Amino acid sequence: MLPIYYINLNARTDRRAHMEAQFVLLALGATRIEAVRPDNAVATLSRRGWLRNAFHRLDPATLCRTLSHAEVLDHIVRSNAPLSLVLEDDALLAEGLPDFLKSIEDLLPGHVDLVRLETCYHPAALGREALLPRGPVGLRRLCGTQPGSAAYLVRPQAASAILKGLPQTGEAIDDMLFSSFGWGLFNLTIGQTVPGLAVELDKRRSFAHLPMTRGDVAPAREAMLRQKPKTLLTGLKSRSRLVRAATRQWSHFGAHALWGDKEDVGFADDRRLRRR
Repeated sequence: MLPIYYINLNARTDRRAHMEAQFVLLALGATRIEAVRPDNAVATLSRRGWLRNAFHRLDPATLCRTLSHAEVLDHIVRSNAPLSLVLEDDALLAEGLPDFLKSIEDLLPGHVDLVRLETCYHPAALGREALLPRGPVGLRRLCGTQPGSAAYLVRPQAASAILKGLPQTGEAIDDMLFSSFGWGLFNLTIGQTVPGLAVELDKRRSFAHLPMTRGDVAPAREAMLRQKPKTLLTGLKSRSRLVRAATRQWSHFGAHALWGDKEDVGFADDRRLRRR
């Protein structure tokens, strides 16, 4: 079985218990990576030789999450395993994930750098070509924004490229990898599983009320957005950014990435969970 890493703060014992219970249920082995905290983020940046100013757009919680992913990517580069799974500690994993992981190393085309396993229930712009043989889980190229970085497979060469790109782009990890404004979609070949094999707990109504679903990033992001006044200039900059992103998508993926039908990427266990 390929290596599995999950990110977890020492203080979030509830989320650690949630993840480890799933690993036992699915007969998966995983390595816990301690998440970066605001009080050691500067030291982590210094150790890497990265400047805080490079990430000036990120609030402290988002910076810590991005640095935590960088810590995992370091392990992946050092291990040099052909493929590794990265998880955040609020991921709900599908029952079919172990079978998928057993087969994916042999079936995944060599040109695919990264596989997004997560669904956020947002319609996705996907390539027309199937990247895997017909089976219970399909794989298509991701051609547009999909929020979240709770579950993805990555090759060591791609992990190394992401680590080099992070301080250059200064983006949050999910924006860098899975946003049409970011670096990943246009520099890596990224696949999206259909259906998704993981979902963040707060995306499921049946779990949304649990204290465990309340993360450390959302409150900080909300506070940061409230502090930013909306002006005519910021509106014009936002529109200009949208135009640039759309132009990149069109030139890289073709017109269907913008105007083609987007597909709903559900969660593989949706039917089972509805019956509960």
